[in-house]
Amino acid sequence: MQGFHDDTGQLWTPGNLTFLDSEFLAIEQMMAIEKVKYSQSRHRGSLTHLFLCDPQALGGGAGGAGGFGGFSGNSTNKGWSMGGD
Repeated sequence: MQGFHDDTGQLWTPGNLTFLDSEFLAIEQMMAIEKVKYSQSRHRGSLTHLFLCDPQALGGGAGGAGGFGGFSGNSTNKGWSMGGD
């Protein structure tokens, strides 16, 4: 995804949550950010690659509005792409 920050201006960070809405993957739910890869190039600019997983896979459980388990909220409606370099 373009840029290093989410919609709130925070760096994409492992352990935070983000909303994934993907018709291709048939997923519409909060996901935990497992790993983040930042890159920059002259032609493509600043890019962030998010590696997402179900929060329960990292020990989080369904929680209230405050997030899942020990994860902090990072709820955005940005899309997720599977594009590579």
